[in-house]
Amino acid sequence: DLKIVYTPLHGVGLVPVTEVLSRDGFESVWVVPEQEKPDGTFPTVEKPNPEETPALEMALDLADKTNADIVIATDPDSDRVGIAARNGQGEMEPLLGNQVGPLLIDYVLSHEKIRQGDFIVKTVVTSDMGEAVAKSYGVDTYETLTGFKWICDKAMELEREGGKRFLFGYEESIGYLAGDFTKDKDAVVSAMIAAEMAAFYKAKGMTLHDALRALWEKHGFYKDHLIALWLEGRDGKDRISRIMKSFRNDPPRTVCGCQVTEIADFLTSTRTNLERKESEILKFHKSNVLKFHFGDSCWFAVRPSGTEPKIKIYFSVMEREEEKAASKIEQMISEVKGLIEAVE
Repeated sequence: DLKIVYTPLHGVGLVPVTEVLSRDGFESVWVVPEQEKPDGTFPTVEKPNPEETPALEMALDLADKTNADIVIATDPDSDRVGIAARNGQGEMEPLLGNQVGPLLIDYVLSHEKIRQGDFIVKTVVTSDMGEAVAKSYGVDTYETLTGFKWICDKAMELEREGGKRFLFGYEESIGYLAGDFTKDKDAVVSAMIAAEMAAFYKAKGMTLHDALRALWEKHGFYKDHLIALWLEGRDGKDRISRIMKSFRNDPPRTVCGCQVTEIADFLTSTRTNLERKESEILKFHKSNVLKFHFGDSCWFAVRPSGTEPKIKIYFSVMEREEEKAASKIEQMISEVKGLIEAVE
């Protein structure tokens, strides 16, 4: 019997999430009592964001008291879901969106009768691990700009063409959608599937962290990281513009000792292969995003936030050895930080 701790983080998820878990047969569900009722002041957390570990502290404490297998946390409007599970030391450890996504893809596709034309959708700043998992099942992957509206637009566009079926969509910021029950990210169904997945692996004597390691060993060790630099006020806005201009006009030629092989500029709608010195048109809506590829399945991307005074830098590497992946991403973060700090 899977033991679940759930928190709606003072949002609207309590009734739909606990109801769907109950209907799905999960009986051992503990809700964080201090966070179960809707409260727009969010008195127990600084930020009600299940993507950030501090927001999960009360749920993690309750998980230790109840010896729970998994923690599920939904954001206030219950469209994003954070997951934590026992690691190899038996401690509760949150999983990143770039980790939960591939786990859900593997679980969903392994229980689906795959047919030609099936596909998943992810964003351009989301790890390539989900694509590798989908490919192993013969399922295609399509990419969109950041934001679930683009994911669902792409899914509907492809299904209108005929002969194609949308199975899963996700982005690194813990938004997931399985099937076509809704046309937006959905924490309710995602929470249910995550619980089913955890129960499936528990029956095999595995945790979600064990399952993730199995995927790494099969597809490569993917390491991902996100840095958000807050630059407030007019000076901050100007600095963000200068950083983007610097990367666009004077892009790095090497990263981690590897040649940058491809630059995708979603503002000018061009993808340039530096090895072949060829460019192609990107069929995306224009967006101020730059993505630099180098080595084997390694890249970083930069973009200003569309809603907050900050610039986001996404890092992703893949290596066949975990130690090499961990070392490479640390080196990449250090080098890119240096490039940003050099912009006056």
